[in-house]
Amino acid sequence: MTASKASPRVVWWIDHLGHGGSQKSLTQIVGYVSEIVSLQAVIILNNVVDALHLAELERMGVEVRVIGKGKLLTGVGIFETWLWLRKKNFDISITFLFFSDIVGTLLSYTSGIKKLISSQRSSNKHYSYFHILALRAILNLTNVIVLNSVSYREEVQHYLPKQVGIEVIPNGIKIPEYIQSINKIRDELAINRSSLLIGTVGRLSSEKGLEIIFKAFSQSKHKDTQLLITGSGPEKNRLEKLAITLGIDDRIHMIGFRSDIWSILSSLDLYVHASIFEGMPISVLEAIAVGCPIVASDSGGIRELITGPEHGWLVAQGDFIGLVAAIDNALDHQEEARLRASRALEHIKMNYSDQHATNNWQRLIQNVA
Repeated sequence: MTASKASPRVVWWIDHLGHGGSQKSLTQIVGYVSEIVSLQAVIILNNVVDALHLAELERMGVEVRVIGKGKLLTGVGIFETWLWLRKKNFDISITFLFFSDIVGTLLSYTSGIKKLISSQRSSNKHYSYFHILALRAILNLTNVIVLNSVSYREEVQHYLPKQVGIEVIPNGIKIPEYIQSINKIRDELAINRSSLLIGTVGRLSSEKGLEIIFKAFSQSKHKDTQLLITGSGPEKNRLEKLAITLGIDDRIHMIGFRSDIWSILSSLDLYVHASIFEGMPISVLEAIAVGCPIVASDSGGIRELITGPEHGWLVAQGDFIGLVAAIDNALDHQEEARLRASRALEHIKMNYSDQHATNNWQRLIQNVA
């Protein structure tokens, strides 16, 4: 094996490093491959950077460069980054999300980086015809395209070049050994510890199906339940108004982004995830990892995590009536819900561990290099 293959130099690209599953995944994956690479850098196109992600990357000795919107639009950031790439002599470039696929792949290709990888994080059903045309063209330059779930492979075939190899590397999760203060959020929000608490975690955006969750929650026969929404995003104001319209605003708690996610998930009696499209959601993996029963839409990689009724409750995407029925069934049969949750936990321990993901990403980097 040559020196280059033994310890390649890798540059990662992402649209922003704020709060989100893709951002959390990138930080994790950088850690997975850190022991087999000689140098890693992360380039962020936007100037949105989460302090926790940044601190973790810097702890691993990763160089982080933020271009920013202004420099991107003027072209100054493009030229400066191209010069920097030429000096660094990276062996591999890996892009996350649409704008990084376009900008990162083009800059990497023209600066002489020989191995280009695109990591597609979901089925991207929201992409316009323009998005699809641009992505189809740019992905022709890549050597490998990584999907995090086999479940949406057919859904993205229309923009994946047939001559480019596909690798499926599912997300991994490290099961927490100890969770402190599992009732912290209940005490913080003055929620009675005997009340049933339903929750979901994710960006407050249309594709996450939060409107469906609100409507299902309002129609559930369990009127003594509380709903906890953890996350931030553009739909916040609209969702707050919807809660008032549905008459459930006194039972909904929208707490924004939180870093104490393990404690929050452990406080829930039921986790609900109603995305219209997905990759393999980190939040569902985390909920399973703490033993929380799951009701989720039959979307993307969720179908691999909750393979059937033995692991939880799956409903069709956008099926409001089905979601109400699943929530009520899970809350009516809490012993059965806990049994399904324990089976789901064993399933991800066997198939979606942190070590599985580490092995797969290291293998990919070594093969490509």
